[in-house]
Amino acid sequence: MLELESVLHKIHEYARQNPSKNVLTDGNACSSENKLIEDQSAQIVKKAFLKIDQISPNSIAEQADLKVGDRIIQFGSVSADNFTSLQDISTVFRNTSPGSYIHVSISRGDSIINVLSISLLKPAENVSLGMHVVPI
Repeated sequence: MLELESVLHKIHEYARQNPSKNVLTDGNACSSENKLIEDQSAQIVKKAFLKIDQISPNSIAEQADLKVGDRIIQFGSVSADNFTSLQDISTVFRNTSPGSYIHVSISRGDSIINVLSISLLKPAENVSLGMHVVPI
């Protein structure tokens, strides 16, 4: 019950700080045009397997507030447990329909607790997310 209360506080705080953004009522904490921020209090800390080393200006990735240096823990169905090559990431991207979301969990900064879950809205065909990643 305390976890639920904590999530509700986060939702309302986010709504106060971001009045121009929509707050979802379906269990996700908050949304903006290109991302959903979800509660991560119950998430098990997982190992990152990719690092963002470039973000293109005005891209989906930039609009979702991804940063150079963010470490990717999950990209769609790909995690450190099943990642074999960057082709895995391409496959997830290619198999996601335009207008659908790709769920990405990242770790930011030195803290292992600072984990964000973002849902990137896949753009129209032949448009990238605007980020470059490297295996770590």
